[in-house]
Amino acid sequence: MSEDITDQVREPLQNILAQCSGRVGVAAQDLRTGREIAWRADESFPTASMIKMAVLVELERQALAGEQSWEASLRLTPEAKVGGSSLLRRMSDGLLLPVYDLAYLMMTVSDNTATNLLIDLVGLDRVNRTMADHGLSEIRLNNKIDFSRLWRDPNDFGVGAPRAFCRLMADILEGRLLTPDACLHMLKLMDGVGAGERLARYLPYNPYAAQQRERGASPQETGPILHFAGKTGSLTGVRAHTAALWSEEAPVRLAFSVMVADSTDRTWSVDMDGLLTIARIGKLVYDTFAEE
Repeated sequence: MSEDITDQVREPLQNILAQCSGRVGVAAQDLRTGREIAWRADESFPTASMIKMAVLVELERQALAGEQSWEASLRLTPEAKVGGSSLLRRMSDGLLLPVYDLAYLMMTVSDNTATNLLIDLVGLDRVNRTMADHGLSEIRLNNKIDFSRLWRDPNDFGVGAPRAFCRLMADILEGRLLTPDACLHMLKLMDGVGAGERLARYLPYNPYAAQQRERGASPQETGPILHFAGKTGSLTGVRAHTAALWSEEAPVRLAFSVMVADSTDRTWSVDMDGLLTIARIGKLVYDTFAEE
């Protein structure tokens, strides 16, 4: 059973929202207790690259069905190359890339060329059908990435609601989407994404804690081993982050999604108001639920 506790954090949440020039949506859930925080959680926002989570889910589904192979390769062509965030647009034409590597690039560095190749592979309509089949029709991939349209209309690539993205991440973390092994595979592909500047910016998250322990560091030196997985999205005036945070050492198991649109801060600074808003909300959610 879920319990909405937004009223308990209304004052600090409003203080955070007052510092952001844009429209902000929030959905967060403590998966241990079912307690939730929600603000404009069912409103539609532009997703920017966060919609790539839906592409990954469909790729996983087709791989499970035997329609795709992670080892199969796709050829990089000049026509496939896209601007924005993309390592592949600087790489050699004709390069053969395994599907797994394309998925890794899509999720970790948000490679737009890899994303368009994978959308062509799995099919845009099938991405949306799978989201709808899981009760997540608010999450919708509208087009492949085309900046000639996207810079004019931030909704051109994808749209979604914070609550739907939060539920998607919760279902992945809890192994409820597709199969438990597929969920674990997706979490690994999203490991650490966006932690430093967004939802985990002000959290006691040390991405190297486990490695440091293996080299003999003490828990006091490393802090708790926290696991973080997520996907970010960014366009001018738009920032978004959906993530999961969990630990075997600390009482925390969270799914959260924060989306910002229509910000008048058009900069790309790490202190852009949308990024700071996401980070501050991440801390509020963590402090609220980790204390329980």
